[in-house]
Amino acid sequence: MNQQFAAIDPSNVTPLGGGSYTLITIVSSIVAFFGTIFTGQNVIIRINATKDIETTKFHIAAGGVIIAMFLVVTSLLGAATGVALHNAGITVSNTDRAFPVLIMRVLPTTLGTIVILGIMSAILSTTDTRLHSIGVTLTRDIYDYFNPDTSDAHQLKISRAATIGFGLLATAISASPPGSIFDLYDFRAVLLTTGLLVPVYVALYWRGIDGRVILSSMVLGAIFGIGTKLTGGTLLGVPATILGVGIAVLVLVAGQVVIGQSSRTTPVN
Repeated sequence: MNQQFAAIDPSNVTPLGGGSYTLITIVSSIVAFFGTIFTGQNVIIRINATKDIETTKFHIAAGGVIIAMFLVVTSLLGAATGVALHNAGITVSNTDRAFPVLIMRVLPTTLGTIVILGIMSAILSTTDTRLHSIGVTLTRDIYDYFNPDTSDAHQLKISRAATIGFGLLATAISASPPGSIFDLYDFRAVLLTTGLLVPVYVALYWRGIDGRVILSSMVLGAIFGIGTKLTGGTLLGVPATILGVGIAVLVLVAGQVVIGQSSRTTPVN
C-alpha cells in the first residue's frame, strides 16, 4: 500500500523531501496535536474532577496515547483509501468526500453499512461530549463568575440553552463549512494550543501567578497564533502554533516580573 501511495505522489511518503513540510512545521504539528489533547473542554473538566494530581497526569497521559494510536490508524486508513480510489479509477476533488465515496462505490454493501454505523456512533459520542462540555463551561466558568448568586435551577436552564444554541450553530456551519475537515481541525488545534495550553497548565500548577497575567497570556497567544494562521500560517518562517505558544510564554514571564516588581515598590501603610 505504501509503495502504491508513493507512486500516486512521492510527497505522500516523504514529507521532508521538498514538500510543504519542514522540520519546524512538523514540530509545530506535534505541539498542536498534544496541545489539542491537553486543552479540550472535556479534558479540562476531567482535570477539575479528578481527586489528585497523580490521577490527572494518568488521565492525560493515557488519553494522549490512545488518541495517538487512533490517529496513526486513521493516517493508514487515509492512505489506503487514496490507493483504493486510485486503483478503481475514481477521482475525488474534495478530500472530505474520499472516504464516503469509498464506502458507497468500492466497499461491499454489508461492510460499508457496518463502517457507516461505526462512524456515526463515533460522531454522536464526540458531539455529545463537546456539547455537554461547552454548556458546562459557559455556565459554571463564565456565567457563574459574573452572576455568583444564581440558583442551580437557573444555571441548568442556561446550560441547556447554550447546548441547544451551539448545537444549532454547529449544524449550520457543517451544512456549508468554510473549509475541509483538515482545515477546521488545524484551525481548532492552533486556537486551543496557543490560547490555552501554557496559561491553563501554569495556572493549575503555579497558584501564585496573577490572574491578569494568565488572561493576557491567553488573549495575546491566541491573537498571534490565529492571526498568523489566517495570514498564511507562518510569520518570518515561524509557524502559527510555535509563535502563539512563544508569545504566551513571554507574556506570562514578563507580566509576572512586572507585577512582582510593582508589588515590591508599592509602599506598605
